[in-house]
Amino acid sequence: MGTISRLLLVFLINALWQAPIIVLVAWLCDRLMWNAAARFRHWLWVIALTVCLALPLSGLTGFGRLPAPRLSSAEITQEEKKSAEHLTSANVLNDIWRLNFLGMQPAPITPAPVLMFAIVSCYLMSLFWRLIRFWRAWRRTNEICGEAHARDIPAPMAQAAARCRAAFDPGRISIFSSRSVPAPLTLGVFRPIIILPESLFDSASTETLISALGHEMAHIRRRDFALNLIYELLCLPLAFHPALALVKRRINQTRELACDEMVTDHLMCASAYARSLVDLAGLATNFSRPIHSYNQPLGALDADILEERVMRLIEEKPRLSAKRAAGLLIAASLALALSGVVASAFSLSLGQDKDAKPDFTGKWKAESLKKEVGEPPIPPGAEKEKIEVDHKDPELKIIKSFEELNLMAEVRFTIDGKERTIIAFSNDQHRAKATWSGKQLVMSVWIENSEVAAWLTETWDMDDDRKTLIITKDFMDKRWKMVFKRQ
Repeated sequence: MGTISRLLLVFLINALWQAPIIVLVAWLCDRLMWNAAARFRHWLWVIALTVCLALPLSGLTGFGRLPAPRLSSAEITQEEKKSAEHLTSANVLNDIWRLNFLGMQPAPITPAPVLMFAIVSCYLMSLFWRLIRFWRAWRRTNEICGEAHARDIPAPMAQAAARCRAAFDPGRISIFSSRSVPAPLTLGVFRPIIILPESLFDSASTETLISALGHEMAHIRRRDFALNLIYELLCLPLAFHPALALVKRRINQTRELACDEMVTDHLMCASAYARSLVDLAGLATNFSRPIHSYNQPLGALDADILEERVMRLIEEKPRLSAKRAAGLLIAASLALALSGVVASAFSLSLGQDKDAKPDFTGKWKAESLKKEVGEPPIPPGAEKEKIEVDHKDPELKIIKSFEELNLMAEVRFTIDGKERTIIAFSNDQHRAKATWSGKQLVMSVWIENSEVAAWLTETWDMDDDRKTLIITKDFMDKRWKMVFKRQ
């Protein structure tokens, strides 16, 4: 849970300031594309939504990380080790970029556990509430579908539907009636249906019917219901963020504008379509229920921008060509990508305290041995050493075993730098001490017998992956290094 909490906190911290930057760039690009077709502006905001979500996530997965050069564990000398620690102390992409390109040292953040728990708990509760709202909206959608019913299609409506089918070729669709909907709407992913208010079946002009059915078939042709569902799910992790609310609103608005343009390009003139939208809005005002709520099906009066839609329809400003609009969309996408790269260079990372001592607890098996000075005074088979460590600082219990030598011993240290008597192999008593040297653990044992009297010193160093343990052993004028892997 601690790791999950830290990852969530990293995600939230980065999202809080990265999303507004992306949204600001998207808004500026949208202003430059104001006269472009709405479908191009729609995709601009969809790209912005994707970048807003991917940018804070990339810091968690290490996406695009530039690895620092490093040697294998068995080849690292003491000086190289210090240099590698300096370069690899960063654990996310931005730290590498800061160090290599910006000359800035990474500064991990270690929040208080209580504060971290409070922030993560609030976020999870917010996410849970959003999921409940999403489920309620989905249930409401099913209720609308269940309340709809088939009825005889009047001749004017059949003619209008045939004209719209010829223009958009939406495939197989059904037209239903319902008393519970204030305006025409569309729902369904694989077998879409159009639900119309009963008033449109009774006394609606041909112009209004073409506007209503044309707009809904444009939604079906664009597969907006399925895409809107995907956008809602993508927004859930950052639904609390006002910047994401703006992005989602602009996606909805440009989607409606794009459908309006499809109707005016293929079915009817803009002024007649604008009048029909106003007529549909007049029919909807007789309903006490809101026209749209959270993630409701798509409708002709969706996005709550009727005035902007009507004004855009009656304006006679020339529209940018599709080729020029596509070029602007590509340029805007590159601007968003560049903004994401720059923002990621300053991402905050939530790392361990640089001075935190490693925990060696676990089972370790020797993988390699490298001779550095002289010949190691160990018998054949000793290089396949296994150790089991129980580390509860300052207490350290080590069980060493050598299967080929049929040897096993338990050694206990107290890491405080004080010399004590320990019992090792053959129940021999030795003077020993253990102390920290930065993040390295140094243990020394005084070995004395008829042949030799000297300190055996072991320096334990945990690699950044927490799966590699490097033990450097010094005995008299000999030095060798063993690399252990966590089992």
